[in-house]
Amino acid sequence: MTPSLKNKMPAWDFRSSYGGLTSQAYRKARQRLEADIHILSGLVPNAKDAVSISIALEHLAEVFSLTDSLIGYCRCLSAIDTREQEAAKERVRLWEIHSRYYELITGLFHRLTELKKSDPIWKELDFSKWEWLFERVSSRWSFSLSPRALQLLYELKASNFVPCSDLYHSVNSHLVATVRTMDGLTKHQSHSQCIAVLKTSEDPKLRQSTFAALNEYYSQNAYLYASIFNMLTGFRLKGFEFAQMDFMAPAYWQNAVSSEAVDALMTAVRANRHMLRKSVISRALFTGRSAMDVWDLNAPAPLRREIHIPYEEALDKIKEVGKVLDERIPETFELFVEKGWVEVRQLPGKQNGAFFQGILSLNEPRIFSTYLGSFASMSQQAIMYGHAWHFWLQRELPAQERKIPRALMEVAGHFFALLLFEEIQEKAASMEEKLEALWQELTFISNYVINMGVRFDFERSFFEERRKGVLSVTKISNLLSEAWQAWYGESTAGIDPYLWINRGQFYKIDDYFYNYPYIFGTVCAYGLSEIRHRMPEVFPKIYSDFLFNSGRMSVDDLFKKFFKIDITQPEFWESGLKAMERKISVFEAEARKYSEKAVMENT
Repeated sequence: MTPSLKNKMPAWDFRSSYGGLTSQAYRKARQRLEADIHILSGLVPNAKDAVSISIALEHLAEVFSLTDSLIGYCRCLSAIDTREQEAAKERVRLWEIHSRYYELITGLFHRLTELKKSDPIWKELDFSKWEWLFERVSSRWSFSLSPRALQLLYELKASNFVPCSDLYHSVNSHLVATVRTMDGLTKHQSHSQCIAVLKTSEDPKLRQSTFAALNEYYSQNAYLYASIFNMLTGFRLKGFEFAQMDFMAPAYWQNAVSSEAVDALMTAVRANRHMLRKSVISRALFTGRSAMDVWDLNAPAPLRREIHIPYEEALDKIKEVGKVLDERIPETFELFVEKGWVEVRQLPGKQNGAFFQGILSLNEPRIFSTYLGSFASMSQQAIMYGHAWHFWLQRELPAQERKIPRALMEVAGHFFALLLFEEIQEKAASMEEKLEALWQELTFISNYVINMGVRFDFERSFFEERRKGVLSVTKISNLLSEAWQAWYGESTAGIDPYLWINRGQFYKIDDYFYNYPYIFGTVCAYGLSEIRHRMPEVFPKIYSDFLFNSGRMSVDDLFKKFFKIDITQPEFWESGLKAMERKISVFEAEARKYSEKAVMENT
């Protein structure tokens, strides 16, 4: 057992980082950031030789690391209590500085693109650690905008765009849901508690009541949510319009992946939707129904036994499976907890969901979630620790080589979850334990492939329609219904009508189309798992190098270099999908055996 966790839950401790917004450490970091920006403002316009360009790059690296870190730090503070406004206000101010950083680096890189390859500056300048970021920035959709247009865009982003996301979380924080349990008791739940109930509660009445209460609140505030969604998307579309850029191109760019690779992935997944729906239907059939109620899509296995996995036990399992990748993982994960970098408590006002936030300037991997002792909570922890390990592997790299594409972050997280599922299923002490783990894995598949497919198609349709004008609540709901039917078919009894409100990814300010990266990460994790079983001796080293270099080249090039795989072709994606199909078949076989055993015992 993990000794530091005896009878307590891991909680964030910010004393090792910036303490608080009024602390001396935070003020010093903020002052250093502002000083660097001031220096760069005078330096970049006059950086025309190798020496001055090198100095400018050093300051840009410092600013990149600090802005990313301080924005991430404020995100952490806001997530702990969404009702607290100071961190949200500070994040807006930091985005203003971040915008200035992008203006400056864009200006410098514009000058570098104008240099001929024969220019002596290239021989004098050590640019090796900047080549990938240079390629990324110079291919960014906003790179073609004039300096004045870019300045206006970023000023508007900081003052009008960023607060929209905070408004979304603020509206969620005002929910107080009145729900009923199977025993007839009345309870009051916050937004984050409602989301947790739908994922972990063994009480079917409580899940149904919670789903109804959430939807009632969403219905009452749907116009406000729709306004926020319209504003966020409208802002993005206007920027893309100025740059004469199709709205999907930046969605691929932000993940450093080719459109051909995503097309190959989605084509393979769409062709297998009938098979993937079995991850829902087979669970419904196990409970005696032909289709799954929407509020039960994330429910735990209904095996009529209380499950509560203490956090120290969950972490011990995660540490154990990590050893197949690296012997250092157990002590490293223990370090994360001891340092106060893991937050899993149940708190009022806490943001729902889970996320990983790396604090670049301090090399701190921060894990945020709410742990509830279920299989779902444990698998979520595995995903988060997978992200943290990915970040930790890169801790010696310069900041500009540590901006990991989201699709690859999800690969690292989801691959860790698969290791956990496999370990529990192989070592299950009972038929029930194995079936519960298989149930959770099928939930994992349906969540991260089918549900994300709904979100991808819905968001694409929303962007298409938003170009024509503002969308009403009815129109948004209709688009969601069409996407749901296309992916779930007859596997669910009804739809989740407010999925477009319920999922915070639609309201992110740093990413959009944050749906296909989950599909990418999940199918890829299954594909890589197949490779691991074929070559267990050499896989850990290759995989570690793959993750280490993930901020240095495109996703397509990474797969070619380390796994000799062309992800623009269907074979790799199909191998991952076939692995999912086999796992669904295993669940169906185990479910039959369990049912037959139950019949015999009753007889």
